[in-house]
Amino acid sequence: MQRIPEGVTAEEIVAEFAGLIAGTPPAGEPLVSQFTYVGYAALQSGGHTTWQEFDLDLGTYAVTCFIIDPDTGVPHLLDGMVTIFTVE
Repeated sequence: MQRIPEGVTAEEIVAEFAGLIAGTPPAGEPLVSQFTYVGYAALQSGGHTTWQEFDLDLGTYAVTCFIIDPDTGVPHLLDGMVTIFTVE
C-alpha cells in the first residue's frame, strides 16, 4: 500500500509499472518516486486470510498486487489489480 498524490489513477499506476518492468520507463521523474510506502502484506497459503490494521493520515492511497500470475508470468498489478481510496 502506498500513499499517492491526489488525482493519480489506477491506469497511470499500471502504465508506470508496466514500463518499469519492461525496462522502458517514461521520460522524466517516475510517478512511483512520488509514492510513500505505508504497508505491506506478505504472501500466505491459499484459503487463509490476513488482517492488518493501519492508522493512516488523511490522503489518497493505492493498494497494488505484486503476486505473479502463474499463467502469464507477470504481477497481477499489470492486469489492473489496483485499488485507490481516500482517507478523509
